[in-house]
Amino acid sequence: MIKAKNTIVATGVIFDERTKAVSIFNIIEDLIVGGFPTFIQQLSLFSYFTREAGDQSKILLKLVIKNNEKEIANENIDVNFQDKLKNRTRIEFSAMPIFEEGKVVFSIMNQTETLSEYEISVKKLG
Repeated sequence: MIKAKNTIVATGVIFDERTKAVSIFNIIEDLIVGGFPTFIQQLSLFSYFTREAGDQSKILLKLVIKNNEKEIANENIDVNFQDKLKNRTRIEFSAMPIFEEGKVVFSIMNQTETLSEYEISVKKLG
C-alpha cells in the first residue's frame, strides 16, 4: 500500500545528491496578502512516500490544489520508487494564483483516496 508520510509546502526544497539530505526552506503555514487575486511567486511541495515490497514501483498519483472550493490545479505526479521502498518527491510552482481569503489545500490523491493534505491559511492584510 502506497502511503504519504509527510507533505510540506515551502518556498524552497533542495535535494543533496551526494549526502541524500533534504533541505526545506521557509515552510508556509499562513499567508497575509495585500489583496486578491494574488500570486505566490515561488513555491515547492515536498512529499515522502513509502510502499510495501509487493506494491508496484511506479505509480501515477494526482495533486489537486484548491483555494477554498475553487480548483487552482489538478496535475499528475509520476512517482517512481525504482528498487526502493521509499520515495522523495519535489514539485515546484511559479506564480500560483490565490483568488480569495480562506485556505489553500494541497491534496495528493491515489485515484479517489486522499493520501496526504497540506493546508495554508490565507488572510488579507488589515
